[in-house]
Amino acid sequence: MKTGCVSIIITCYNYGHFLQECVESVLNQTYSNWEAIIVDDGSTDNTPLVAEELVTRAPEKISYLRLENGGVSRARNIGLEKTSGEYILPLDADDMLFPWALDELVRCIKMDPAYGFAYGALEVLDGLPGEASHWFPGPYSRDLFQVENLASVTNLWKRELYDQGVHFRDGFFFEDWDIWLQIIERGGVGGYTPKPIFQCRTHLDGRTSFARYFYFQGLAQQAQANSKVFYQEEYRDFTETLLYNAPQSFDKTTAIFLVPYTGKEGQEGNINEEELNAALFPLLEAYVESGHLACIFGNYVKDEDVPKGVYVLDFADMWDFEKVDPFFGTFGANLTLFNYGWDAKLLKHILRKPTVNLLVEMKENGGMPADYYYSHKPGALCLEKKREGSNHKEYLFSDSEQLVSFLSKAADTEYQGRRESLTVERKRKLVLSKQKTYSNTYRCPSEENDISIIIPSRNIDSARLRRCLSSIRLNTFNPEVPVIVSDFGSHPTYLEGIKEVCQEYGAHLEISNTRAPWSRSRVLNIGARKADTHWLLFTDADMIFSEDLLSIWDEYRRTFGDDSLFLAQCKKLQPLANLPDIWSASLYEQYEQHGRLFESFGHGGFQAIRRDRFEALRGFNEQYSIWGGEDNDLSCRAEQMDMRLCWLHPGKLLHQWHIKDIDENAVRKNREDFQKIQGNLNYETNDPLTWGRLTEKEQAEFSQCGTLAPPERTGASARITEELLRPERTEAEKIHLLLTWGDICLQQEKYESALETFEDIYSLDPENINADMGLACCYFFRGAPQRAAHNAYKVLGKNPNHEQAKELLRKIQEGLNGYYAYIQEDKAPEPFLNTPLSISN
Repeated sequence: MKTGCVSIIITCYNYGHFLQECVESVLNQTYSNWEAIIVDDGSTDNTPLVAEELVTRAPEKISYLRLENGGVSRARNIGLEKTSGEYILPLDADDMLFPWALDELVRCIKMDPAYGFAYGALEVLDGLPGEASHWFPGPYSRDLFQVENLASVTNLWKRELYDQGVHFRDGFFFEDWDIWLQIIERGGVGGYTPKPIFQCRTHLDGRTSFARYFYFQGLAQQAQANSKVFYQEEYRDFTETLLYNAPQSFDKTTAIFLVPYTGKEGQEGNINEEELNAALFPLLEAYVESGHLACIFGNYVKDEDVPKGVYVLDFADMWDFEKVDPFFGTFGANLTLFNYGWDAKLLKHILRKPTVNLLVEMKENGGMPADYYYSHKPGALCLEKKREGSNHKEYLFSDSEQLVSFLSKAADTEYQGRRESLTVERKRKLVLSKQKTYSNTYRCPSEENDISIIIPSRNIDSARLRRCLSSIRLNTFNPEVPVIVSDFGSHPTYLEGIKEVCQEYGAHLEISNTRAPWSRSRVLNIGARKADTHWLLFTDADMIFSEDLLSIWDEYRRTFGDDSLFLAQCKKLQPLANLPDIWSASLYEQYEQHGRLFESFGHGGFQAIRRDRFEALRGFNEQYSIWGGEDNDLSCRAEQMDMRLCWLHPGKLLHQWHIKDIDENAVRKNREDFQKIQGNLNYETNDPLTWGRLTEKEQAEFSQCGTLAPPERTGASARITEELLRPERTEAEKIHLLLTWGDICLQQEKYESALETFEDIYSLDPENINADMGLACCYFFRGAPQRAAHNAYKVLGKNPNHEQAKELLRKIQEGLNGYYAYIQEDKAPEPFLNTPLSISN
């Protein structure tokens, strides 16, 4: 064994076009004590030529081995046999290490003799706009490793464990997860570093993307193979059932039978259980006997007669969409659903899952159109293709096995077609997201692409609005695009400036004379009712458009069609003094480099939707009283109406900085309302007659009392904003002021405001330790302990003696299960520090 040496096992199967970048990332390591072997698992592309050339760059450190194709686990094990480093690091040929990767992992694994492996964060390559760009799994927890894989395969482990029998096992959906569990089973633990270790390339048709649809089968594999970790009694039946027909069931469609409430422990259900079993059991038995996995989803009382190999998943409240929906992406990549009474609205959304390929309706009065309708004919089982129209077709079967065989072939056909369609769509999105230039010629608006931009307003700074409107007028799609500034009760001292800017840039100002509380939903709805174009674009006065943003939207629209809600991630600018009032095309590139890309959880900066779809949704939900809910709510309901969310090329929109000061109680209420709407498929948004209109009572109140007084800007947030935007402020002073405001928000339990404030500091100082600590506290109190611990680890990496970070980690690690318990009970966590937080080194 070579002491201190890292053996890098690079497995490659038809990734010759990625292999050079991968090996170059190894050659660029700051840690020099390594060896690498390229294991070619029977590639049929140019991998041999590329590999042989790469070996010549460092023949004393890199070797090449060609095998017949036998799978990635076998290839890695053979590579391990051919190397002799003290540490092992598997690396897929389409991924790339960061230069510091080996240094960081070796440092981490040496910190504690108990560490059997060391792992870190990762960065995503070739992800689409709107998808996560990083993964921060957080520090080691045996309990969490029991239910999810916190470490990718590209991490470090000790060769002595391989000598003790730890190896890659064939046929596992998550062979990397299995490696870590084998180490845990032998008493090892994991060390975590918060630094990104490598760049992971995503593929829709790659192994990882495919395996994620088999989470429960994969979990059963882990439980069966690592029984000392999965010692609980409940895993036995689970494992035996999920793997009853393995591995052949992995290549076959999974049959899921959807049943409603049947009664439990003496309670009466709403269906006849005897009739239900008579309908289900012959098909369940036929699927299991044919080598499939079969499941029952719903409130079903499992009895001894349920065939072996049938998994029963009992939902306490089967109509909770938010609870039920995820399960249809975790029991296999190819699902056939048999419906025996589930709600049509719930089914409609489940059918949008990429894993669902066939729906068979089992009741005479089925709730929605299905691929097939199942019934009994005299002496035969019947499938009807359509019940109406001239294309009606019947298929008769003498037994259940014949029927199952027919449906399996039909599901496989649908599955292949859907996979190809999704792959093509992803590739088209990826090409557009990497496109550097878009058409800069004026496109005459037509019925297909005419669009109006709606901007909400109440007592806004006219300088911000001027920047927004001047940037819109520079767009290359249609310089005369209609703009509606919808004002909701601004005071005359603000309204005069808004009128002036709107007149200057040819925007229609729609004034709603009201004293009603601010509602972004209502003011956007009012503006939308004034638009007469086929498309509506909702944005804010804080936004600055790049000149090609609307051209990008039109190109995406022409590619993906009318049934998409188009969204765009913005970059938030630093607190900048003397930002030019009037925008020009050259300014965008100058200021864009100062921006920090917002994560995709916020949709409000840019939402483009067909007007008829928007009206069918009854606009934005007017129950929301502040920013922070109505944008995500619209996107959620659009998806429930079978629209797709389509994210545009990111960073083509700038957000003018302003301090965030939102009452956490209002934020929490919005979040709770949003969750209720997600779980309630019968929710009706807004009154069909009054949405987007002022009530008579509001108008009368305004006529009698006049406008509200302008808001007083004298609080702490106003004072800090004023200080931040003084031209003479240095970056260090700005950071200090932002830290002060973040600390104030933490003490006032304004966690969303605090989180965004600490993130703002990163645009000025990406390595600021106080921002790291502040974010750790924010995530802790917002119910994300793993992300909180990740940030605390970042703090300790910069200052190992940081007492607050150590105390936070201790609290998380000692009370993880209890922490989850009181989060679920909606109880606020107790303060974890003896004294109020005061940001300090």
